[in-house]
Amino acid sequence: MMKDILFITSFRNINRESWSSIPRTPQDYCSFFYKYASKIKYNLIVFVSDEIKEYLLKNFTFKENIIFLNNDCIETFYHKYLNLEREIINSSKFKSMIPDHRKSAVPTIYPDYNLVNHSKINYVNKAKKLYPDYKFYAWIDFGIHRLLDNSKLYNYIDIEKLPNKIIYQHIESNIPIVARGKLPIKDNSTTPQSILSSHVVHFAGSIFLVHNTLVEKYEELYEKKLKELHKLYVVDDDQKIVLQIFLDNPELFYMPNSIDFPELNIPLGLDEWFKLLEFF
Repeated sequence: MMKDILFITSFRNINRESWSSIPRTPQDYCSFFYKYASKIKYNLIVFVSDEIKEYLLKNFTFKENIIFLNNDCIETFYHKYLNLEREIINSSKFKSMIPDHRKSAVPTIYPDYNLVNHSKINYVNKAKKLYPDYKFYAWIDFGIHRLLDNSKLYNYIDIEKLPNKIIYQHIESNIPIVARGKLPIKDNSTTPQSILSSHVVHFAGSIFLVHNTLVEKYEELYEKKLKELHKLYVVDDDQKIVLQIFLDNPELFYMPNSIDFPELNIPLGLDEWFKLLEFF
């Protein structure tokens, strides 16, 4: 008999405490993580270094449903493409495609940031190989920090409400409310090159779910898209890559939006990013 949902997260130290924009220390991340890890009712696989694991176990108390594994137990996109994306970001070709208003954006400066986010699906797939008897595999960011105390993450997710698809929350941040709620279509505003000039985020990558039958396929599609964009000298964060994969394969995705479920009273804005589970 298959179990319902397995949650997965990971943390890799990319020295974010030294950033000029939105710096965070490893200790900050660990505190954010413990806020939900101490309450979650579901099994949660946590891929971290031995150093971070030691810090967590020394400073916090965890229940048996929190399972720690070393984050170098698999080769991720971070391992495979960091040097290439660093080369692209530093190239004159890439820089010429970035407008002035986006030159200070994190994804155009830090390839480490992009690739730890791209590697989420690698950890999800690894978790499935280790624990293959779950209907859904759910990613949740290690440093997520806006979950409410009554989040469904802490209680009960109605598995019957989950379609057998790849599930992200559709948000369209930076778009006026009156224009939100419609999924993007493949046009000039969504070409790979155009995403480099846009601050618009269509899908929140902080939490996503993948049905058992689609985990491997999604990892394959993700890597295929990364390679395709590398050839164009285009790199960006996970939310922009998900957009490109969705445009090519919309039938594989389900994208709930707060506008479609007004009865849930899910707020619009930044807090909406972390509310995917509230739909279920």
